[in-house]
Amino acid sequence: LSSSSAASDVYKRQTKAGKPREGVCSSFLVSKKPGDTIFAKVQTSTFKLPEDSNTHVIMIGAGTGVSPFIGFAEERNYQKAKGTVGKTTLIYGCTTMDSFIHRSFWDKYLSDGIIHSIITAFSRQ
Repeated sequence: LSSSSAASDVYKRQTKAGKPREGVCSSFLVSKKPGDTIFAKVQTSTFKLPEDSNTHVIMIGAGTGVSPFIGFAEERNYQKAKGTVGKTTLIYGCTTMDSFIHRSFWDKYLSDGIIHSIITAFSRQ
């Protein structure tokens, strides 16, 4: 790592039984200090938006699986600034409304018209 930490906060939650749980990856990254080595692999991805920005897109993510779609939403924002984009829908599921990660990000993009609709499913609500 360089001069800053790899993560700034640990994901924390409680089970139904009241037991505290912490995110495995965020806990690991917060424990690292500048100069520590982290082994990672970067791969080329084929997970991309369609070439035609007018193509409608449905993004489906559960829990932290929604994170890759932040880049898609930002790309759609860029495309919209240059012209038109097709409808973009996010389908998101997690345990409770309180565990809806990046919610303010998605709400802003919804109000800005980048995301056209958000469909949520909460398994323990």
